[in-house]
Amino acid sequence: VKVTFSSMAPNSVQASAVVGRESLRCVSKNEKGSYFIVDLKDHRVRPTHYTLRHYSSANQEALRNWELRASNDAKVWNVLRSHKNDCSLKTKGKCCTWEISDLTPQYYRFFQVLQKAKNSNNTDYLACSGFELYGSVKLKNKLLVRPPRGKGYSLENEDGKKSDSPSRGFQGQGLCCWGTYDHSQLCFAGANAFSGNIPAKMISSSPHFGGETIIQVAVSNCMAIAVTESGCVYQWGNIGM
Repeated sequence: VKVTFSSMAPNSVQASAVVGRESLRCVSKNEKGSYFIVDLKDHRVRPTHYTLRHYSSANQEALRNWELRASNDAKVWNVLRSHKNDCSLKTKGKCCTWEISDLTPQYYRFFQVLQKAKNSNNTDYLACSGFELYGSVKLKNKLLVRPPRGKGYSLENEDGKKSDSPSRGFQGQGLCCWGTYDHSQLCFAGANAFSGNIPAKMISSSPHFGGETIIQVAVSNCMAIAVTESGCVYQWGNIGM
């Protein structure tokens, strides 16, 4: 991933802090129309939500009027969401997540946050030290993970060849999980924790969820969310981000 700003203030950290894990002093110069662009390079995302985090220096200079835009050539941009007098970001290090209501079937390589008017301090500084996207991911023209089909599904690389990675362990359809989970462990059948490259079958109900069946799961690097049949939502993990 590569991040570029329209300009950087002399006392700012490097632009890559936009996709970092902590709030830092990442800010543009005081110039009208300031922006930053995140280039996913070989990856493409069809976003459903996105998150921004205010920088670490002060409560001031927070975004109020901006657009989230997307492109595949960094020349022609599509506006995914427009914000006018949005006061969601109020304090230093504050995060907020927005839904992209006008969902598009298109996958994008470049994402831009463009400041359209003054910030909360009536200046043109673009202060941002956190950017995340949520949605479907592709490796160029191939989905990284295909939906269940037939007796199961597999991972494929860019040229369409099946990978020797965890997909070899799938047995039938259903929710499976693999890897190391230090913050947002899901519940495995017959195990409380798991680390490895072979997928393990997930259990669909648990006493921790009142014995209800889980119908939907979402995970990030450090957090997990589960929805039960009755509509109850459970969230756990490291939610400090």
